[in-house]
Amino acid sequence: MRRYLMISPHFVPSARVGAKRALHHARHTPGLGWEPVVVTLPVWMLRDAALDAVVPEVPIHRVLRAGPAAWLEDARGRPKGGERAPMRFYGASEPGRSLLPYDRLTKYLLWSYPRVCRIARATRCEVVYVNAPPVSGSLLGARVAARLKLPLVLDLRDPWTLDRGYRAAWTPLAARVAERTERRLLACADRVVFNTEAALEAHRNAYPDLAGRSTFIRNCYDPDLYDPLPPPPRRDAPFTVAYYGHLRASSVGTAAVLFEGFRRFASARALSPADARLVLFGEHTTADDRALEEHGAAEHVRFHPWVPFTRSRAVLGRAHVLCDVAGPTRLLQIHAKIFDYLAAGRPILSLSKNPEVDRLLRDTGTGRCVAQDPAAVAGALDRLYVARHDPFRPAGDLSDYQAPAAARALVEVLARAAAQGEGASPRASASIIAAMARK
Repeated sequence: MRRYLMISPHFVPSARVGAKRALHHARHTPGLGWEPVVVTLPVWMLRDAALDAVVPEVPIHRVLRAGPAAWLEDARGRPKGGERAPMRFYGASEPGRSLLPYDRLTKYLLWSYPRVCRIARATRCEVVYVNAPPVSGSLLGARVAARLKLPLVLDLRDPWTLDRGYRAAWTPLAARVAERTERRLLACADRVVFNTEAALEAHRNAYPDLAGRSTFIRNCYDPDLYDPLPPPPRRDAPFTVAYYGHLRASSVGTAAVLFEGFRRFASARALSPADARLVLFGEHTTADDRALEEHGAAEHVRFHPWVPFTRSRAVLGRAHVLCDVAGPTRLLQIHAKIFDYLAAGRPILSLSKNPEVDRLLRDTGTGRCVAQDPAAVAGALDRLYVARHDPFRPAGDLSDYQAPAAARALVEVLARAAAQGEGASPRASASIIAAMARK
């Protein structure tokens, strides 16, 4: 059994979505000859107790929270780590914008670094693999790889400096620091993994030297982690459209398009709230209530308590339609909920301008994208309403979107990186963390 160091700040039972990608790899790469040695945050941080049962039996070291910052936090009273406790990334602050683009975990790096090096040496890891974001994991991974002269694989789930949302939270100085940091990190890496074709292409255009050492491995789902698939909706059940997550009704843009489109559909069909409903999962705020009243959709909306992804199929599988909503600028990512929807086995309706999402849904025969226009949404819902009692079966093969396929792709990346021997680039020998501190 070969071993790789998996630096993943979020790992089950963390409720953070980034923990799912690491979990899938940790469960399936050992069967392919590569066991991860996981370094992550303490178990109580952002913990969802429902995920305790799926923590894999691999070496896990929860050492990424250390040093004076952690001691001071403990002295003041340990920060809350509840199931859905918020953790702001990339230095975003309100009001105003962040002066530096780093996340809250960066303050622990100088003290967790020597502990991670000792773990990697003791377990004889051959490759340093980082499941990012947050960006602090990449900073740590680059330094550990340079110190131990090991190959570095950066798995960037989401874009960083190429993402408009992140840049909107930075001052011009923070944007320049982020760009310089990203260039250094990508120069250090022996292999870089993105999770969409669009992100791969965008980064290769921005960083031409990535062409020969980058690839993409999409997010995925593991059928074995979910509750059993429920029977389809009963014929007398209300027509149900489900959105898995907190769709902030108070935000402008695509959410308003969905609410207006649903209202038009229900009005045209003369459907009462008992006949048709839009179910939103998770957080529910007074701002949501006010916005829904303004959109005229409040009477049709139902709020469902948050459920962990392992239990999501039991409720999503009873919906007639599973809805995805993406902003008009979200073209480099595919929402992780899409893969939970694939596991649930119900038709998917995506309000997205991302052609990769549309291609995924069409190739699998699981759904379609529609224009971000209320009339288009109402028309699509009407067609799904007419076909609501038809048996639903995906038309394509879903195995490429499941965890075993993603694990095989990652093992190929790890093997190629390890085959280079001392893969750490000389450019990685300087301490990135120290360079960051000088900014």
